[in-house]
Amino acid sequence: MLSALIAANSELLNQAETLLVELSAREYRARPLAQHESSIGAHLRHVLDHYRALLSVVDGHLDYDARRRECAVEFEPEAALADIGEIRRQLEQLTEHSLTVSCEIDSAHQHSVCVTSTLSRELMFNASHATHHYALIALLARALGKTLPEGFGVAPATLSYRRQRLGTPCVH
Repeated sequence: MLSALIAANSELLNQAETLLVELSAREYRARPLAQHESSIGAHLRHVLDHYRALLSVVDGHLDYDARRRECAVEFEPEAALADIGEIRRQLEQLTEHSLTVSCEIDSAHQHSVCVTSTLSRELMFNASHATHHYALIALLARALGKTLPEGFGVAPATLSYRRQRLGTPCVH
């Protein structure tokens, strides 16, 4: 199971690399939608921050709130590409283990929770989290006139459902 999760996350990182080589630095930093204040770089930085947090577990504890927010990755596509390569290399070295994971759940009261998890579960979370942000990145890229590979930012289960239903009208 762990090897399949590592492969899936590595493929998601490949998708980001493929997009990055098609973008200029200006496009990477652009905020093309007035109603959306983030750039492609901001979303990708956020995704990579979560991967770095997972790879920086200390004494079996993962704190998603204490992640380093790498500013260079947000503004420089070359920094993002280098970060992706390093993250992919580190993912390949992982072995399964239990974790405790903390995350703030209520900003009004600064309330955090700590739960038991596993490396596999957190890789599954990171894949889902990346896919969610890739969907937002896709909106921004399309607003810049970019064509994306089919399925970019779409959950694997949704792609499977679409293949299954191909040619069958949706019933409401």
